[in-house]
Parts: sequence; structure tokens; C-alpha cells
Amino acid sequence: MNDTVLRFGAADLTNCDREPIHIPGCIQPHGCLMAFDTDTLRLTHWSANVESHLGITPVGGSSLDELGVHFETDVCDTILRGREGTVHPVRLLFREAGLEERRRPAVAHHYQGRLIIECENLPSDAAGVPWLNRLPLRLAATGQKLQACQDLESLYSEIAAEVRNLNGFDRVMVYRFLEEGHGAVVGESVADGFGSFLGLHYPATDIPQQARRLYTISAVRAIADIAAEPIAMLATSDEPLDLSFSCFRAVSPIHVE
Repeated sequence: MNDTVLRFGAADLTNCDREPIHIPGCIQPHGCLMAFDTDTLRLTHWSANVESHLGITPVGGSSLDELGVHFETDVCDTILRGREGTVHPVRLLFREAGLEERRRPAVAHHYQGRLIIECENLPSDAAGVPWLNRLPLRLAATGQKLQACQDLESLYSEIAAEVRNLNGFDRVMVYRFLEEGHGAVVGESVADGFGSFLGLHYPATDIPQQARRLYTISAVRAIADIAAEPIAMLATSDEPLDLSFSCFRAVSPIHVE
């Protein structure tokens, strides 16, 4: 087998198991990202849309203070002392001379010597707040339903149904990895008018080994828009930024296809 490392986006069905999807060099466009050296807290990597999303001009080598960015609470040390890859919800403050201070929700984690901060573009209204206030009660009720399941088949079905009740998607599937990486759809909740995938089996090549690894180490993987153009990452050096735990890690073109 040829073990030559591929460039992100250069894979096809014959070699997608070697695509470096953890270092894509780009992110999904519904958010922006900045990465800082954990020793110096100086900017090393940033997405090309930081200025349009946050209203600041990123300059390589700048500190958070020099960029006018601050954590609302003193959480930076807590994040850096914590386990690698643990994603922390934070709030950022943007202070610019002569302008009103702005706040933005964000998430942050550290991995392989980088503090990675990600901000998502959110609607300006608070329409989702009442729903979020009810979320703890809904999750408690969901937990009770799952505990009442008597076998794996009913558990998988209930998980799919409850997740779909929460997110409103047309389809939610529970996918189980079997021996040698093969997979099967073991639970499903689907809207009327859509065919069922329940019981279908897929070969190991459907989700390559490196993608399965990312599923095991990162709890959430979200793709906002498969048709969206990715945003390039910029950097102070040629060293790639590992986005294994990033919320906005770009999607492999072969996966979209």
C-alpha cells in the first residue's frame, strides 16, 4: 500500500482512508477561529473571516490584549490546565477605544500546544432563549425514557426519537460500528415521506478509519451547510493546525460528494 500522505481535498474513493481530515487548513464558514500558542498566548493561526465576523484585524504574533479580545471571566488558566480537547463554553469581550464594549459567546479548548477559540455567527434576536430555558426539563424527561428501555433495540429507537424531538431534523439515525469498521443503522426516527435506512449495513470504507477516530474523541460533529464554501486558515508558519476537536472543522469534499 502507498502510505504517502494526501493533501486535504485530494482524496477519492480509493484512498480516502489516508486523507488528513484533522488538518484541513480551512473551516466551515458559519463561524471563525483563532489559535494561540499556549506558552506565549500569541496568535499563530486564524480563519480568513475573523475580521468580517468579529470586527477585529488579526495580526500574526498578536496577544489577546493587543487584539482587544478578553475572556469575560478568568478562565484561560482553567482551560490550559484542563484535559486536552475539552471544549469550554466562554464569553469574549471586545474592547476598542471609543467604542462600546461588545460580548460574544464562544468555545475554547487547547490541543497540541494551541489554545483554539471559536465564535459562531448567531442571530441578534433571542427567539431561542425560551426553548433553552426548557431544555433541562426536556433532557430529564428524555433520561427517564431511556432508562425505561428494556433492550438495545428499543433503546436505539428511543434515542433517535428523542434527539429528533429536540433538533427537529427530518431524520436521526443511530449508527453502530461493527467488527473491522463495518457499520449498521440500528435505530432511526424519520419524518413522513422519507424512506427508512433502518437495518442497512455499510462497508468500513463508508466512514474511513481516521474519521471513526475523530468520532470517538470528539462528542459532537456538526455540518451546517454541505454546499458552503470553506474559509481558509491563515498562519504565521507552515505548521498545520490540528482541528480534531474543532466545532468548525471543514468537511472533506469526498464526504460531501
